Amino acid sequence: MRGTGGVRQGQGGQWTSWTSRVHSPAIVPLLLLLTLTLFALPASAEVVRHRVKLPMFMGVDVAPLAGEGDGPVRIRVSGTMSSSVDGSEIDAVSRRADGTTFEVDGPFLRLPRGAQLVEADVGAHRYIYELPRRRSLPVGVNLTPLAVRNLVTYTELAASCTGAFEVEVFGPPLLPVGAREGTGGTAATSSGRQTAELIVLGLFFALLLPVAGIGALVRRRRRLRPELGFVRRSRLALRAVEREALVLGPAFGHVVTSSGQLVHAAQQGLAHLEATRAALRRTRTLLSPGASSERAELAAQGVRILESLSSIAERLEATAAGLARRRAGQSSSETAAAELLAALEVEVDAAVAATREAGLNV
Repeated sequence: MRGTGGVRQGQGGQWTSWTSRVHSPAIVPLLLLLTLTLFALPASAEVVRHRVKLPMFMGVDVAPLAGEGDGPVRIRVSGTMSSSVDGSEIDAVSRRADGTTFEVDGPFLRLPRGAQLVEADVGAHRYIYELPRRRSLPVGVNLTPLAVRNLVTYTELAASCTGAFEVEVFGPPLLPVGAREGTGGTAATSSGRQTAELIVLGLFFALLLPVAGIGALVRRRRRLRPELGFVRRSRLALRAVEREALVLGPAFGHVVTSSGQLVHAAQQGLAHLEATRAALRRTRTLLSPGASSERAELAAQGVRILESLSSIAERLEATAAGLARRRAGQSSSETAAAELLAALEVEVDAAVAATREAGLNV
């Protein structure tokens, strides 16, 4: 049978293990990256510090609500108001009437000079603004455009409206009461936060190390026991053959039967390989020329079995792929189907015969 050339005979009758492909667990670098990302975030990451409803006639100064910090003050304005004067619905930016949105009629929000709209969710009526940081940043409702449009006073229009605009003010997290009382409280809070971060980090790596250890053991087992991978591949390929043949019909029953014989041979080969390795372990202290010759033959026998297991897995996978190709093109002619069936039967039967020649029970 055709081998893959991945097994070599070593010195002194010893044979090296098959160099299988090693797939390092993706979870390890992913978790490490997640840890670094989480702990790279500043402790002062912005949160919603205050949430207020805007009154109709007076603005709200958001500067003291945002707290100390650098850079612009971020606010999120959401909500709608409806007017009974003309039946329109307004949000911070636009007016909607009769199923049509009119942005040119707005905005309906009074903002400080220099404010910029940085994010808009029109469907949800949510808008995020950045305001230049100053000592006073008044934000309020502006119904003047709608009052002018309907030729009514501001007071009359305000009285006709239902609903409200809500403003959320972003800023650094609020410190506990003890931390706001003085420098000592702030230092204690900072120390407590750092301690909590260290505890979380320690727990995370306590969970990460066993995962990494299991991954290393799996990789080592795959390197030292490639035959287990070949048998597993053979079983999976047999299941694929059975699934495809079930759809294609009873004409492919012989292919399924022969494939099952190959998997049985692979299982027998696995047991034979275990016995060969056990014999090598039991005789490793025997140093006479005759014993060395016998051990060399045992090692060569193990190589042949391993090559047979590899060939069985490859043959079964190729058979499953051939059946899948036939299933994908079921509209092709009966002649093509018969040719594929004949080819698969010949190839699988040849694999069974070669397996028997290798000394494996089928």
